[in-house]
Amino acid sequence: MQQPGQPLFRISAMQNLQGDRLVYSTFEGQLLMMKLADKPEDSGKVSYFIEPYHTRKITALAICLKKPLVVTAGVDNTLRLYNHNGGNQLKLQYVEKVSDPIESISLHPSGVYLVAASKSKLRYYTVCLKRFVCYHETSVVDCNVVRFCNGGHLFAAQEMNDVCVYKFFTGERPANYRFMFHIGGIRDIQWLPDDSGFASCSINNDIQVWSLKDFGNPEWVKDAVPFNGDKNAAKVKGY
Repeated sequence: MQQPGQPLFRISAMQNLQGDRLVYSTFEGQLLMMKLADKPEDSGKVSYFIEPYHTRKITALAICLKKPLVVTAGVDNTLRLYNHNGGNQLKLQYVEKVSDPIESISLHPSGVYLVAASKSKLRYYTVCLKRFVCYHETSVVDCNVVRFCNGGHLFAAQEMNDVCVYKFFTGERPANYRFMFHIGGIRDIQWLPDDSGFASCSINNDIQVWSLKDFGNPEWVKDAVPFNGDKNAAKVKGY
């Protein structure tokens, strides 16, 4: 991150063969291009030479299955929306600065909403044409994982060693939708295909499958190699 008193650009720059453009690198690792045109109104215009990706470590990533959208969050305290429609290259749509480091994000199946988890807050965003709009937030304790269900009417959020399930469209969390059995921090949550429950995995390598109809103990527990969302929870259970 640029420190007070530092120049915006590095000293080194590169001029193209035609002599009408300069390329600079910034202290945040971005490449910018400046036009050196004959017309005064065109000269000095600065644009990104390549897509402005995160300047520091990416901490969360979410994709939408119904729209060509990808959202990322990073240690640089930004949310970034990309579009991959029409090819394999990501096209940045916009960047939103956030106040707290984001630990996890989940896109609604429709691609219209986003839930972002920080250590102390769950924030609800609308994915608009030119920016993310935060319209609601909920206080949580030590939240690192958030996942929408397949239908989008519920989402699960890890809170310390527990999993809390929220009704997305009302924002409420029923008292019996707090699932407590893990003895270690939770690494990941994956919903079953029919949204009747979910699987959770902790840092001490135990996988538990929960049913929303059974508010007590998990219906299936197994010590295993921890998963990180690369396999469907239904496969863990053997559906």
